[in-house]
Amino acid sequence: MQPMPMDAPSKTNTLGLVLAGGRATRMGGVNKGLVPFKGKPMAAWVIDALLQQTSRVWVSANRDHEDFLSFGVDRVLSDCLKDFPGPLAALDSVNEAKKPGDFSWVLMVPCDVPLVPVDLLGRFRDAYEDQPAKAYIVSARERQHNTIGLIHHSVLDTVRPYLLRGDRKVGLWFTEQKCVVVPWDEKAGCFENLNTLEDVDRLLAF
Repeated sequence: MQPMPMDAPSKTNTLGLVLAGGRATRMGGVNKGLVPFKGKPMAAWVIDALLQQTSRVWVSANRDHEDFLSFGVDRVLSDCLKDFPGPLAALDSVNEAKKPGDFSWVLMVPCDVPLVPVDLLGRFRDAYEDQPAKAYIVSARERQHNTIGLIHHSVLDTVRPYLLRGDRKVGLWFTEQKCVVVPWDEKAGCFENLNTLEDVDRLLAF
């Protein structure tokens, strides 16, 4: 029997996922998603961008759930796995929380990328039409952004076995899914990660 073809990514079948579950040690331990940027928390910028291109938005966070809910998201999920195993723990929690038919794709963006473009899903959709795959990530200025990606729901089951075998590298997991790297060199600064307060000040001055 031939496998069923995947639905092309679209706003109606895509879940937006904001990664905000880390310890933010380089930000002094404060919740990066709640750090102000141009008048509102960084995560609020990311959520607003995802709400424009996905059917709903969930946040992966291990604290401050009420704050994230106030930004208009549907759900906030804590890691199912202990000891902060990294960004892939967010996909694992989504896999545990999803119900059949909830969504076909997950559009994943960290909470510290406040300038993420509102046509990110559209660019991934174009890539899907040229080269169908089950996972995509962005590359800007020859740098791969392994936490900015589009993932088909059918590969979420692979995340927990990957983590339980001791691997945590997001890029390696994407490689194992035979991901397609999507170049985005124009306005590459929109994928700037703000890991420190100095990074925030630098981008504000840009």
